[in-house]
Amino acid sequence: MFSPEIRKAVRENGPYNTVICDAAPPTTGNRTVDTARSAGIAELAIYYAGEYLLEGGSFAVKVFQGGEEQQLLKKLRTLFTAARAFKPEACRQGSFETYLIGTGKK
Repeated sequence: MFSPEIRKAVRENGPYNTVICDAAPPTTGNRTVDTARSAGIAELAIYYAGEYLLEGGSFAVKVFQGGEEQQLLKKLRTLFTAARAFKPEACRQGSFETYLIGTGKK
């Protein structure tokens, strides 16, 4: 997602109806580091959604819970008519990942 080649391909092949990001950083075992890296990926995915989603489009991104999800949701609420956090039942009980969902891109 961070490489210039990928950014170029995304730009050239868009716009899109949906952007889904299930990426996760390599984990270190340090929750502070891991959640910060996850938030960085989510920020970039939100950027992609803001730039390349069609009006009315939908967005989902995986993020590690650790305090930044409220700031990310706030950002999503400026881009979408509805935004919320969602933890699928299929997630392991001890997992600290969740998803942020945005629908109806403004």
